[in-house]
Amino acid sequence: MSVRPTWGGMPFVSTIILAAACGVSCGGGGGDGRVARDVAAPEAADASADVVPVPDQAPDETPAAPDDAADIAGDTGEVADAAPSDTPPDAPSDGVDADVPGDTHEDAPPGEVATDAPGDAPDGAPPDAAADVPEEASPEDAAQEYTAVPDEPGPPPPALYVVGGVVSGLAGSGLVLADGDVLLPVLADGPFVLPRLLEDGDGYDVRVAVQPSGPGQTCAVANGAGLIDGAHVVDVAVSCTDDPEPPPSTWRVGGTVHGLASGTVVLRLAWDDQHQDLATAVNGPFTFPAGLADGTAWAVTVHGQPGGSVPQVCSVEGGTGTIAASAADGAKVSCSVPSVTVGGTVSGLAGFGFVLLNNGADPLAVEADGPFTFPTPIPAGSKYSVAVGALPRAPLQDCAIASSWGTADADVEDVSVTCTTRTYRIGGLVETVFKGSGLALTLTGGPAVQKIQAGPGN
Repeated sequence: MSVRPTWGGMPFVSTIILAAACGVSCGGGGGDGRVARDVAAPEAADASADVVPVPDQAPDETPAAPDDAADIAGDTGEVADAAPSDTPPDAPSDGVDADVPGDTHEDAPPGEVATDAPGDAPDGAPPDAAADVPEEASPEDAAQEYTAVPDEPGPPPPALYVVGGVVSGLAGSGLVLADGDVLLPVLADGPFVLPRLLEDGDGYDVRVAVQPSGPGQTCAVANGAGLIDGAHVVDVAVSCTDDPEPPPSTWRVGGTVHGLASGTVVLRLAWDDQHQDLATAVNGPFTFPAGLADGTAWAVTVHGQPGGSVPQVCSVEGGTGTIAASAADGAKVSCSVPSVTVGGTVSGLAGFGFVLLNNGADPLAVEADGPFTFPTPIPAGSKYSVAVGALPRAPLQDCAIASSWGTADADVEDVSVTCTTRTYRIGGLVETVFKGSGLALTLTGGPAVQKIQAGPGN
């Protein structure tokens, strides 16, 4: 293999022949200033090699060669250490060096050098200049000199994490876990993972949305709340235990939930001097675990309104009664989004035909100063925007609106509308059609009667 070190900016060519590996002879250089760069395969009858020109004289800053330059080829070959002008006496006259083990090819033509010997040096260079050559330049080393530097990568996407844990003791059915508005039905004991991806620093709060039934059980959550801290959460523990069987001759109270859109509603059962709370995040039937004796008066109320992404208000119908030797399951819990109204006051109105709009619709005709309210309520938490649909006329007025838009979490009453009458100037040209004085012009219909005296020359 040929390597081309550089001294003082000038290329210097030398060739290392591993005779045992390539199976060819090594020859001394000729006198024409050229050295063979590559070695032909052993099967070639007449080797041809690229010829690389070598300067006649190397620069003065030639590094010193090590004393053991002749051993560069290792144990598998020999290195010709004679300079091109110092051919050993016993070398053949046709330009081929002494025999090298494994040499099987034909002699090189006169005047050509079959291979570069590691000891060869350009004409005029010190005899030991060729010895300072690395033993072998691997393809990997050569590739490193031309490896392109890749572009700087962009910032990596944020890492995402999940929250999960283990459910134990579950014997009933219908267990539902929740984290925010994300619900996860659980069918059996074992590991669980909530279907929600969180970034580092996000909060989580795992709770029981629906307790299991058949048999009735109560499940409690441990390690259910916290912040993501650069790792998945896997230690949430949900433990379920069987509800105690009601004593003989007792019955349970329940009902159904309708219209719940998000969040969790908390219901309370009260009887005698006791009470029991039940949280549910889904529509459908519910049953309080407590058993009431025959003749016990009871009442079901909403103890906590749902706090989900959609604001709602829940109420109970049929929420009172007395146990009459049977279960009471007629309580109906209805949830809906409350409605609010939008309105305000008008001042300065003098004309007629004035119309206001809310969110581009729901037109409201205003006939006089004072309070106003749009006829159609809007859902609580929604946006409102009050604008002028038609300006008052006779007289023509301009009306400005303050506090005209926002979010209606409750009834809106602070929209302020102020109207002002447009004013104009009236003028003309007086021409003298007779000689005299005392011409008077009168303007009526304005705030006051105005008279203009015109005399000669006016």
